[in-house]
Amino acid sequence: MKVENPVGHVRQRLSIAVRIALFSGLGMALSACGGDESGGETVTPPLPPPVIDIAIEPWSFDGSNGDLVSAAQVSGLYAAADSSGDLIEIRDIHETVLHEISVGELSSVLPDFSFSGENGICGMTLTPSGRFLYIAACMEGESDNKDAIVAYNTNTRELTLLDRVTLVTDEVRPVGMTYFKGQLYVGGDAGIHRYDATRNRVFDVRNNNLDVTGQLVATQQPVTGLAVDMVDEKIYFTTQGSLNRMQPDGFGMTTLSSGVGFDRVTMGAVYGNDDSDGLFLLKHIADGSRILKIPSEALRAGQPVSPEVYAELDYTVDDISATADGRMMLAAQQIQMMRDNTDPRLSYQDWLQDELHQYYLAIKSLVEDGSIEGTSTLLGRPGFLLSKIVQEGGSPDKSPVADNVGWALFLLMAIDQVQPNPEIERLVELLIERHAGLYSDGYGGVRTVDGHFVRMYGSDGLPKTGGPEKSQPQVYVSMKFLPAAYKAAEMYPHNERLQTYKEYLRQLLQRSSDTIRANQKITWTNDDYGPLLNNNAMSNETWLFGDIGAAQDPLATEDYAHYVYDRRNFVYDHWLKGEAVIRAGHSAFIVMGGTLILKHHAEDAGWAAFNRNYYAATMAETDDMGAPYFGGFSAGNQPTCPTGNEDWCGGYHADGPSDHPNDIIHFPAVLGFGQHGHTPAVVGAYMAYRDGKRQPMNNAAGGEPINMLTRWSMAEPDYTMKAVGIADFWFGGVGLVEAIQPGTVDRFRAEFYRPDLEVERSNGQTTLHYSNITPRKVIGHDGQKETHYGYQMSPFNLPAGISHQDYEIIDPEGEWLELEDLVSELDGKSKRFSNPGFENGLDSWTTNGDVTVVDSETGSAAQVSGVGALGQPLELSMDLPGTRYRISSTSEMKQGSGKGYIRLQWRASEDILDPVLEEAVSNEITSVGSGQALSVVTEKPAGAGYLHINYVTEGADSVFLFDNTAAVRQGADSPLENGDFAGGENGWDVRSGSKLVDNPNGVDGKALLMKRSVGQSGATNVFRNEDVSLDPLGTRYLYRFDVTTEGSDEFIFEVDVEVLDAAGQRIILRENAGDVLPGQKGEVTFVMRKRPGDHTHRINFQMTRDGEKDFRDASVFIDNFHLDKQKLFDESACVSDSPTGCLPTRVQ
Repeated sequence: MKVENPVGHVRQRLSIAVRIALFSGLGMALSACGGDESGGETVTPPLPPPVIDIAIEPWSFDGSNGDLVSAAQVSGLYAAADSSGDLIEIRDIHETVLHEISVGELSSVLPDFSFSGENGICGMTLTPSGRFLYIAACMEGESDNKDAIVAYNTNTRELTLLDRVTLVTDEVRPVGMTYFKGQLYVGGDAGIHRYDATRNRVFDVRNNNLDVTGQLVATQQPVTGLAVDMVDEKIYFTTQGSLNRMQPDGFGMTTLSSGVGFDRVTMGAVYGNDDSDGLFLLKHIADGSRILKIPSEALRAGQPVSPEVYAELDYTVDDISATADGRMMLAAQQIQMMRDNTDPRLSYQDWLQDELHQYYLAIKSLVEDGSIEGTSTLLGRPGFLLSKIVQEGGSPDKSPVADNVGWALFLLMAIDQVQPNPEIERLVELLIERHAGLYSDGYGGVRTVDGHFVRMYGSDGLPKTGGPEKSQPQVYVSMKFLPAAYKAAEMYPHNERLQTYKEYLRQLLQRSSDTIRANQKITWTNDDYGPLLNNNAMSNETWLFGDIGAAQDPLATEDYAHYVYDRRNFVYDHWLKGEAVIRAGHSAFIVMGGTLILKHHAEDAGWAAFNRNYYAATMAETDDMGAPYFGGFSAGNQPTCPTGNEDWCGGYHADGPSDHPNDIIHFPAVLGFGQHGHTPAVVGAYMAYRDGKRQPMNNAAGGEPINMLTRWSMAEPDYTMKAVGIADFWFGGVGLVEAIQPGTVDRFRAEFYRPDLEVERSNGQTTLHYSNITPRKVIGHDGQKETHYGYQMSPFNLPAGISHQDYEIIDPEGEWLELEDLVSELDGKSKRFSNPGFENGLDSWTTNGDVTVVDSETGSAAQVSGVGALGQPLELSMDLPGTRYRISSTSEMKQGSGKGYIRLQWRASEDILDPVLEEAVSNEITSVGSGQALSVVTEKPAGAGYLHINYVTEGADSVFLFDNTAAVRQGADSPLENGDFAGGENGWDVRSGSKLVDNPNGVDGKALLMKRSVGQSGATNVFRNEDVSLDPLGTRYLYRFDVTTEGSDEFIFEVDVEVLDAAGQRIILRENAGDVLPGQKGEVTFVMRKRPGDHTHRINFQMTRDGEKDFRDASVFIDNFHLDKQKLFDESACVSDSPTGCLPTRVQ
């Protein structure tokens, strides 16, 4: 029986399931004999196959007569065209229009082409990934080069004329087109035109005037259809009298049938049920259309084959194209989609849910617990996280890797958004508790004095032995763990434990400027002594830490902001011309981690372009490889004996689009593109599922195997992935979540560093957004009036109904000291201070007089009526004598006369009866009014251990409020010889191009001038040595100098520090410890740390010319070079086997 058109011109969705009866005699005689396409051996057709159950549904299309279709072979892009109306649409699997190309746009690259009458679009093909849509336009007549081939880049949305050529003579008709391994194939009357269309070819044609001429593979009859078998690497084409096959290079042409022609052809690699894949042929018949099929297995066997009639339709189908999702597009005036009702595989939507569920089973099986079904009990320490799942039959991995915890948390929380499960919150809480080091047994959460967590643990729950080189305290843990803890507190706002854990982790992270440096430099591994002896770049996922560190430590802000945040100072990789990325070799996890955690990586126009271009680079490599699945490249295991690159035999390699030994497709990366809204890639992963590429993985919890897409090698197709780590698969789950429920992932993105203040006003509420992690000082301005709110975390909500004309956000003027000392409290130690904002009443404060706690504009405040005082000691025993501090607060005088102020008193102990060693008093508040600031600087005297902070009021009728107590440490001033150049060049090694001059700022004395003129290619250098041999281990050095720049901005000024041992031999060159930027004026600080063996810091100020557009001299003036020191720990507490370099763990 025939199938009537189930949709006609009706636009509403209508589905029809039909059973197609196949009649004997409908099979076509085919053979696999060689030779020209004009002949072939006839064989007896087999009996017709059984009845087939299909459904045909309408597909959205806004043209009036859809007569051309092309589906991307390995992704979810679907093109349809109305050749008479000259409209092309590209939609996604949800039928959303992604691209629309009009005749006007085509005319912009074909100004002499007449789109009228029969002239118009005569063919098109999407590349396998969908990166390009190639379009053929044909005109009537016989003139030379009247027809055209145009390329449309789906990333840049640019149309490019590739070639003018004669495809058809006399009348216009459809021509076949296909693409394989960087080659474009276009059918025509004379044969097949084969073009080099590798990744940069279109760009070179468009921008470099490259002349492209196709190679003609001659045929005896006009070519009507083209298709490619990407697995067998064969090109199939139809003519008006034959079906043929050839090699991709145009050789080896074989005629499979003759005497009967076909109108179109498509390769359905994953069409229909398990036995439905194959080559599909369209044949117009007297009263409709016939679709025939040659099964893939028969096609590739090299034996005689006969097509089976798959469907016979009683209406005209102009074109067919098999899709990556297992269906087939039909062009029949309106566009239709045909599917096989007997297909046993999951639908796309059901597969999304099931694949995500496999991710949940995988991540849950790696969490040590036992009380939650499906969790592991291999280690016996709840909350630890096994590092990876292994292949079925493999031994479970028992080595926890702490930097996976952040990714595990994000994956779990993302899954909870679309597949809600109450046990996820329990898992999240358990993971954070263990990895923060707060589990009751004391295991896990080992960190340095700066808050850098150890990565590597053994199965005993202890850090790997062998010192920091083995245990690896690195930025990789906190840069994911801290953002995840922030989001956990946000996602589960009623969970008090998660709120506490977030604050604890926030307070742990300190002194980020010690690892973040100028020119994108960062040191990944940092122990108690500071950065280890390596120099790394922030051009990988460590830009996550850069963002967090810039928010946490103002000394790190400028280096991150200038060199990383706005991307301008990256050296871009033009591997894909016109669509540059930071590195074409980047693994997908690097790109996808940035966009999950950092909002500006997803939303900033420049970063968004980088993300799109990375996707385009992946598409380009997919197309050039001829990959039978959508490409995705990320880190993972390699085959035991790879082909073509013995350097990676059995190893682990961070694959990227431009560098992927053994051509391994990393399916979690393919899925991960879903996070960026690239559902076509997710459909590409669905295709791999349909083709049986799921791998059974061992369930570490002992349950049934976990079936998920992992990795597959084109070079070694039988290779079985041994294991996949959490770090290498989390992003696949996140991509699935976004594909299931678009917009979900945006909830997880955060802004830690912010370059500018954002003022949000809504319903009478003003909220200020600025960098967080560390509080900033907030001041409201109304003309000459200032309203001080003290140090506040972002976002900061002003009191309801209050707003100001302008706002000022000021970084802490030194190292922020946490006065609400949650870390000591949860670690079971004495708190150095508590309750600075009076949120807990007067707890921890000693009072004298009438003192109460009342509500204030920013929470709670201490109210002192009449003459009175309240105070609390701040423990500072570790700090060096001479260390400077700034203590501040906000105050309000409500009524009366008198004065209120801060009195600081240094004592040896916390006992107020101890003698006062030194005292300092702040400014005084003497007038009625709110939002007034109190501030005082003090210096620690010898013998002092505690700074007693007291609020004092004078005036019998006065009422004062005090709030927002804050402390900032500025270091101990350590005089340097001739830092002000009063002694000339004494202590300085001034080289050619630099000299001492009068201070340009109107200050008496000299300054150092370093200058570079146009044409001076070399550097000018100034050196000085600082002896650090007598300083204790754990000393932190804050080198500071004043700088003024003048003239040209075309210069590079960097500060390098060579660390020497006692024999004067180099230990390490700490490059880019500091810098001076064009236009900079003020104080510059760079940081060093005292490590074992350090004897001398050889400081090198180096300036070079960078450009010749500005003919002015570039001048940098330096003065007032000085040093502050801090003591971070007592080296007497060091132990020999510390995993963090010095300090013991809680279980040592």
